[in-house]
Amino acid sequence: MSDQKVIYSTLRFLQSPSESQNRIRPGRTQRPGKTDDKEFSVPWHLIAVILGILCLLLSVTVAVLGTKIFQYIQENHQQREKIRNLSQEYQIVQNDSYFKEQLLTNKILECNSRENESLQQKMKQDFIERTCQRKNIGKLYESDWSCCGIKCYYFIPEYKNWKGCKQTCQSYNSFLLKINESR
Repeated sequence: MSDQKVIYSTLRFLQSPSESQNRIRPGRTQRPGKTDDKEFSVPWHLIAVILGILCLLLSVTVAVLGTKIFQYIQENHQQREKIRNLSQEYQIVQNDSYFKEQLLTNKILECNSRENESLQQKMKQDFIERTCQRKNIGKLYESDWSCCGIKCYYFIPEYKNWKGCKQTCQSYNSFLLKINESR
């Protein structure tokens, strides 16, 4: 029997949580009367606390990221609303500018028309004065007729083109006169 080796092992049954820290791993053997001081076992409470802290940190991170995403969505919506409002205001200003430009153009045309009427009146008066004063026989009949001797002239107070003037002369059974004046 000298060729056989004898191996001893001890089995322990845990009765309290404090003994679980000193537990021997299964499959390891220990000599009688010796304890293994090199082995360190981590208590399950510490692992549970660490996992709880990690879960809490993960939950806080998810909550912070969710809040940031929600804020981003709100800011994005507000900026799109601002862009839409600015676009509408731009269209209103552009339309207003167009209408003001049209109004200004109309006023300029109206002013030019009045200046033309005033210029026509002045030219009429100048013509009458120059023509009739030389002969000293000019008389003014009604407001638009002027006579010098036996010749009478009708002045049209409104602006007309050549064809319109010709038609007006024909309605008075008269001829169209063109004055070429060089000063």
